[in-house]
Amino acid sequence: MTANACSTVVCVQIGQLVAGRYRLEEQIGSGGMGVVWRATDLTEGRSVAIKRGHTPGDERSRRKTEREAKIAASLHHPNIVELYDVVADGDDRWLIMEYVPSRSLAALVETGGRLPPGQVARLGTQLASALAAVHAQGVVHRDVKPGNVLVTDDGDAKLADFGISRAIWSEVTAPDTGSLIGTPEYMAPEVAQGGDPTAASDVFSLGATLYCAVEGRSPFGGDANPLRALHRAASGTMPTPEHAGGLTPVLAELMRAEPARRPDAASAWRRLRPVAGNGTAPLVQARRRRRFLVPAAAVVAVLAVVAAGAALARGRAPDDAGPAASSHRAGPAVATMGDARTADPCGLVDAGALRRYGDAQLDPHYGNFNRCDVLVTSGGSEVDVEVDLETAASGDGLPPGRREHVGGLTVVRRAERDGECDRAVQLADRSLVFVSASQDDGHTSKLCAMADAATATATAVLRKGAVPRRTVPFAANSVARLKACDLLDQQALDRIGGIRAVDHGTGFGDWECDWQSVTNGTGVQLRFDQSSSLSPGGDGTLVRIGGRKTFVIRNGEGPGTCLLLVVNRTFQAGSGDSIDELVYLNVTGHRPVAELCTTGADLVRVIAPELPRA
Repeated sequence: MTANACSTVVCVQIGQLVAGRYRLEEQIGSGGMGVVWRATDLTEGRSVAIKRGHTPGDERSRRKTEREAKIAASLHHPNIVELYDVVADGDDRWLIMEYVPSRSLAALVETGGRLPPGQVARLGTQLASALAAVHAQGVVHRDVKPGNVLVTDDGDAKLADFGISRAIWSEVTAPDTGSLIGTPEYMAPEVAQGGDPTAASDVFSLGATLYCAVEGRSPFGGDANPLRALHRAASGTMPTPEHAGGLTPVLAELMRAEPARRPDAASAWRRLRPVAGNGTAPLVQARRRRRFLVPAAAVVAVLAVVAAGAALARGRAPDDAGPAASSHRAGPAVATMGDARTADPCGLVDAGALRRYGDAQLDPHYGNFNRCDVLVTSGGSEVDVEVDLETAASGDGLPPGRREHVGGLTVVRRAERDGECDRAVQLADRSLVFVSASQDDGHTSKLCAMADAATATATAVLRKGAVPRRTVPFAANSVARLKACDLLDQQALDRIGGIRAVDHGTGFGDWECDWQSVTNGTGVQLRFDQSSSLSPGGDGTLVRIGGRKTFVIRNGEGPGTCLLLVVNRTFQAGSGDSIDELVYLNVTGHRPVAELCTTGADLVRVIAPELPRA
C-alpha cells in the first residue's frame, strides 16, 4: 500500500479528505495519467474509487472532464464501472466511481495464463452488452483492452475507462495527446492508420481483448516498442488463434480488417453467447428446417434477442436505443419457468393472433424442444415467428436493448434489423422467453408487428403464472427423455485430450452440452434437434455409424468444423410432414477437417448405443 502519491503539482496521501466527503484509504492503481485510490464516502458509508480527472490548472482539460463525465454518468449497466460523480476540490476535479474488488483481465492472463474459450466467451458477452449500451448513447470507448476490463471474484466482467481519463485502471497507458488514441496492441487497423475511433473500432478491440484472454498474448504482440506493435495493428492481419476452439470464427468476425464488415456490439453479443455455454444459450440453433449449411456466424446470430446496434460517435442513438441495457427493474414478476423439461413453449403461442398477417400454422417440430414456431404465409412469402425458452444468463440475464415493464415482466424490444425483429421477456427466476419474427426471402414492414403480437400473447399467459406444462409426454423413444451430457463419458472424451467430462456447458432442459479441450482447442458441441426428413446431398453425406443413419457435413458450421447429424427416429407430425429427430454433434478445432470428422465418427459410435431403440 502506498502512503502518498505526488506529482509536480500536488501530493495526496492516506487519510486525506477530498471535497470534504471522500477519505482516501489506499492506492489501488496507477499509470501515466495519475493514481486511483479506494476511498470511503463518508456521506453514503460506502467504498468508492476516486481519481483526479484532469491536469490542475488546465481549464480546457477541466471542461473536457466534466463534459465526458456527464455522458459516462448516464451509463447504467451491470458490466460497466459506474461513474457516480465529478466533484470539485479547490482547482481539482475528481472522478468518483464504483469501487470494484477485482483484478484486471490483463493481470489474470499475466499470472494465470490463457483462459478457456467458454469462460472468455462469457466475459465477452458481458463486455459486448456493455459496449452496446455505450454505443447506443453515442459514446465510443476508444481503449478496450485487458487492462480496462475488471474481473470480479464471481467471474463477471466490468468495463472501465470511458475516454474520461486514459488510464483509470491500466498499469501503463500513453497520455491522451490527440495524436494517438488507444493502445497499439489492441487497436483497430483504421485507427492505427490515423483514422478516428468509432463503435466499429471498439468491436475490433473487443475481439483483440478476447484473443489475448484465450491465447495468452495480444494479437499484435507485446513488443516493448509501440511503433512496431502499431505497424502490425495497421496491417489488419489477425494471427490464427491456436487455443480458441469454437470462439475462433467469432474472433475472426470481430477483428475483420474492414470496419463495415464487423458486427456491431449487439450482434457481437449474440455471436458470443452460444460459445459461452454454461446454460446461457443454445450452442447452435438452426434457423429453418434443413438449413444446416448456413455459415456459423449467421446461424449463431439468430439465437437470441438483442437490441439497439451501436451508433458511431455521432452524438445520437438508434431509434430504439432508449435506456439501453439499463439495470433498472420494476416490481417482481410472478411468472417462472418451472421444470425446464416439462415447460411447453407452444403454451405461449397462439397462431390465431397472427392470422391477420396471413395463413398462420403452428409447428412444434421446427428445432430443439425448447422452441415453438408459427409459420405465417402471405403472397408467397413466409415469416417464421419463433418462441424460445432459455435458462437464466450471466449478469442480469437480459440482452442489451430498450427495456420496458409489462405487468411485472421485463420486456426488451429491438427495431427490425436484417430481416428480423426480436423481443425478450425476463421471468421472476431470471429465465428468458425469446420471441422473433424473421424472413429470409425479402423485407416486410410487418415483422415487428408480428413479434409484438406474439409477445403480447406470451406475456398475457405469463402474467397468470408459470410457463404452461406439456400436456402430451414425449414419446418413449424420443431423445427428449435423455440428457445430452450423459451421452459422452470420460473415456470417450479422452480420445480428444484435455477435457474433463464434468467440465461442460449445459443448455436448456439438459438437451444441449458442450466441452472444450484446454490443451488443443478442440470443441465438442452436442444437442438434440428436429428437422423435416434429411436427404443425401443437400443435407450432407449419408453414412451409417454405429448402426445409425448419420449425415456428415464438412465445414458445416464454418471453417474448422465437422457437423454430424445422427438420426434417432423418424415420425409423422400432425401436419403429415415426416420429421427426423436428431442428435446434433459438432466438432471444432485447428486440425484438418478430415481428422475432426474422424473424431466425430468415433464419438457417434459411443453415442449410438445410448440412444433409444427406434
